[in-house]
Amino acid sequence: MLQARVEAMFRNVEQIPKTITRGLLTLKLASREAFVDGVDVLLTSKGYTLLQFFIQNENSVMSADYVYESLWGQPMAGDSNALDIAVLRLRKNKLSGCCYTISTEYGNGYRFERRES
Repeated sequence: MLQARVEAMFRNVEQIPKTITRGLLTLKLASREAFVDGVDVLLTSKGYTLLQFFIQNENSVMSADYVYESLWGQPMAGDSNALDIAVLRLRKNKLSGCCYTISTEYGNGYRFERRES
């Protein structure tokens, strides 16, 4: 019985990807690093977590409240400044040169999506 559980655990671990790639953007999950065209974009811990969250919810519109509560673990309570700054940094400094963007749908929230050519 114990051996079957251990074997099942190892099978599950082998199914976890080591990287996530979207165009020129690559996340290395174990080291929590992000690269655009092979260049490390030097994300903070929160920036990495935010980018990974967006990638895992690609093409989904997510309200600022939902994103904030998912990452900060508490209600946003009307102060979106921390989230706004984190998204702005990803957009302007980290995702440039990549074929993906974080768009804002007014009144609805954020969407991580492939940039139109």
